[in-house]
Amino acid sequence: MANIVVTPDRLRGDYQRVAESIASSLGLPLDAFTRQYKIMRHILLLGAYLNPSTSTYTLSPRKGVDTPIPGTILLDQNDFFAINSLGLKVGRAAFASGNYSNHGNYPKLTYPDPAFFTGTGTTAGSEATSLLTLVNGVTSISVNNDVQMDGVSNMDLMLNPQRQYVAAALTAPQYGGWSEESRGFYDITPNLILDASADNGIVVTLAPNGARGNIDGAISTGTTDSGIRNIVYVALEGWKIKNLAGAGAGLTGGRTC
Repeated sequence: MANIVVTPDRLRGDYQRVAESIASSLGLPLDAFTRQYKIMRHILLLGAYLNPSTSTYTLSPRKGVDTPIPGTILLDQNDFFAINSLGLKVGRAAFASGNYSNHGNYPKLTYPDPAFFTGTGTTAGSEATSLLTLVNGVTSISVNNDVQMDGVSNMDLMLNPQRQYVAAALTAPQYGGWSEESRGFYDITPNLILDASADNGIVVTLAPNGARGNIDGAISTGTTDSGIRNIVYVALEGWKIKNLAGAGAGLTGGRTC
């Protein structure tokens, strides 16, 4: 009987490349690597509170580096993570007396919809207009202080769903399907590998020469405090390999596969 070769779908292909590349670096056969180490589908979620006076946000994917926003998902120090797609989201938290709360009660939108971000703000820009400096900015990734993804346009990392947000039960107005692209993710090929024990940085830079006076969503109308604050989230989908950092001299973050 002739051998039948089945072409894998993209996710299966990503998994195969990651597993084979790391196994080769460790000097292990593929089956031995998959028995010895856990490789699992995973999503990282990093976040930063937006601020009118800040134009660049540097986020670490590792636990213990920054004060985490509640609900974010980070790596343990000994983990490796192979990125296969990347997306930006905008969320919210309640804010009162200098404290943030209720992060889990707000959606994470793939685009700053004016029907949701309704603050009229000041002459320094309405809330939705201020958030366009995020859309028109860029995102970079460095591993071991070496830039591996340099200034990808945030327009590629955000999805305008072409319909307004509606607060209704059992609806997903921001999504157009189940594919990565329809959920606002940008394909990273080849896959970029993060070593959580190294110095990694995801840097989100806002567009220059844009009014961002109400990017944090602090003002509802005129000068009235809205009681909420906006958050930029960086979501990375890929493959997490547990307890791999430092497993072999030939294995380092920043590699691609």
